[in-house]
Parts: sequence; C-alpha cells; structure tokens
Amino acid sequence: MKKEMILFAVVILFILSACSSKEDSNDKERSNRDSVPDTQETYRKISFPDVGIIGAPDDTPNLTEEDAREEAYDTVDTVSEKSVTKTKEAVEIPKGSVAIFYRTSLSDLAHRLPVSVQDTSNSGSGYVTNIRWEADEKGVVRYIPAAERFDVMKTTTSYSYSKSSINPFTINGRVFTITTRGDTSDINELDPKTAKNKAGVSINGNSFAILGDTIYYREKVRTNLYDQVSGGGELVLKKFNEISSKELLPYGDEDNKGSIYGVGGKLLSVYDESVRLHDLTTGRITQILHTGLTNYGTFFAGDDALYQVTTENNVYRVDRYPLEGEARQVAEITLEPGEKGLSVDEEKGILLFVVYGDTFKVTSVLLNDFSSGSVKDIPFETFGSVSSQEYQFVFLD
Repeated sequence: MKKEMILFAVVILFILSACSSKEDSNDKERSNRDSVPDTQETYRKISFPDVGIIGAPDDTPNLTEEDAREEAYDTVDTVSEKSVTKTKEAVEIPKGSVAIFYRTSLSDLAHRLPVSVQDTSNSGSGYVTNIRWEADEKGVVRYIPAAERFDVMKTTTSYSYSKSSINPFTINGRVFTITTRGDTSDINELDPKTAKNKAGVSINGNSFAILGDTIYYREKVRTNLYDQVSGGGELVLKKFNEISSKELLPYGDEDNKGSIYGVGGKLLSVYDESVRLHDLTTGRITQILHTGLTNYGTFFAGDDALYQVTTENNVYRVDRYPLEGEARQVAEITLEPGEKGLSVDEEKGILLFVVYGDTFKVTSVLLNDFSSGSVKDIPFETFGSVSSQEYQFVFLD
C-alpha cells in the first residue's frame, strides 16, 4: 500500500512538471512572437482636398474581418470603410462653377489601386462608387477649382492586345466621353454633376458632329491589301440610344469632304479654305459661310460659332467664325518662359485657356470674356496630364 502511494505521488509530480514546461514554452513562444517587428506593409493615402481617397487603404494596421477576407482573396489594395465614408461629406459647389475635364493615365497616379468617386449634386447629396483600374488604364477626370475636388468620371482599360483610348468632349453645357477601341468609338453623354450615363451611341468613324440627340459622322475608310479603298467614307446620321443609321452622302462626294462640326444646331464642315453649311436631312452643302481660310491650325465647335486656334513663335491666336456675320480675331496669348503650350475651349461666349509648362503641369487657368475683353485668373490646385493636353469645360448650373 505504501509503495502504491509513492508511485501515485511520482506520477502526479511528473504531470505537473510537464504542464509547467508547456506553459514556459508557450510564454517563450509568445515572447518571441511579440519581439518580432511588424513587417506588414503600410500605404500612404494619395488624396485630393474634399475628394477622398485616390490611392490606398487606411494606414491603420488593425484590419477588420471583412478587410482581412478581402486582402486574402485579392491582392489589390482596397479602400477602407472609414475612408469611403469621408467622401460622403457634403461639399458645397457654387452655382456657375467651372468644371474642367481632361484625360489622364490613371496608372500615373497609382498601380492597381482603387478610387473613390462621389456622384454629387450641387446640394452636396449623392452616393459613393468604387472604380478600380489596372496598369495602362486611362480615365476622364473632372476638376472643379472652386470646390477643390477631382473626380474620375469614366475609365477604359488598354491591353497590349487591344488598345483603347478615352477623351472628353463638351458642347452647349453637355459632357461626353469618347472611348475608342480599334475602329469603334463609343460616345456617351454623362451628367456633368453626377457622372451618370444619360445616352450613348457607337460609331465606326473619327470625324463627328453632335446636334441634339443626333450624331453625324464619316465612316472610317477601309482599304485592301493593295491600299485601295474597299469601303467606308460615307457621311452617316445616327440617333443616340439607337442601333440603326442612315447614309446621307457616299464616299468621294464633293459635299462629303473635310472635318465636320456641330455648331448652334447646324452642321458645318471645313474644307478647301472655307467653312460650309450643310442640310441636316441630306448632308448637302447649302451655303458657304466663310472663305479665305489660311494656316488651318486647329478648329473646334463652340456654342454658336466655329473657332480656330493657330500658333506662331509662342503666340496663340483665336479666331471666331459665326453662323452669321464676319469672322474676327477674339484673343491672342503669348506664352511666357517655361510655358510649353495651351488648350482652348468655349462656352456661352467665354473662352477657357489652360496653359501648361515643360512638365505638362498646368501653370495658368484663365477665363476670357471676349465680348467685354475681361480676363479672370482662376485659382487652382496643381494638376495636369502627360497623356493629353486637351482640356474641356462647362459651367455647372
């Protein structure tokens, strides 16, 4: 009996010793784990004032369960809920504010990172959507200097096997994006305040004119192996949100030459040193509005006139060709040292000049009321685009 009690005591001591060793081992393991520095990579937010995140997740190292699942499922960085909520704060946008639209390569800002976009009305109400992009993705950005906010309006991804481009276009207070892949261009009208899609149309051409809910365009000319024209080149009419189209003029017709523009509800073309007016139903020329054009430069459609921009020795000149009356010069700007070029657009008789420097960063934003001769310098945050130096604008109602 005594031997049995001694044996039982030995067993109890052995068990207690084993438990103590295991706890010491666990404590040591915890201590070693705590002493290892945290190597989890953190990211710094890339943000614009009152816009929210254009870039990375929240810097906090404490991930929620949802964040952890997302991180395990997809290596692409995600915007934290805290950051998204920030963009829901109301931002007052004064009526009549200038909204500038331009194209940029989003991969210039970040690689495979998300962007928070707030669709906001002037009252500040709206909702948030998340848009992700990959390398070689481009987008149309809206910048409102008065509100100090940037928003991505629409994006497109360009692959090595399928190149794509996107550009903004504004006319009569309307905002469009032109997304081109191959021979096809998708033209979408967006609400300038919310970025919601209002209407769309697909065309197979590059010269076009928008008049109301109709688009006029010239079909892309097709050639065979011997570089001979095999088709295309027709002047075509098509309605937004419709598939069918109507051919107006065949390729090679004398009335179907030059670049076309939509101005004040009229269809114009520039060809053979003249500005020509076309019938909206047949496409035929009905009147020669202006002649004697020299040094073509660049033409663009305004609200009620066609505008021509020419340059010589860093001096930019803007001429106006109205639907009625004589053509005249309305502006002239000389670039200063360090300035590389400028972009010109017009709305409601006001010219927008966006001047950029050698690094393509914008150096000046000017509004010119050529009827009164007044010039207004618009304060702005640093912005600019290497991929395109064409800037469009509207006044937000």
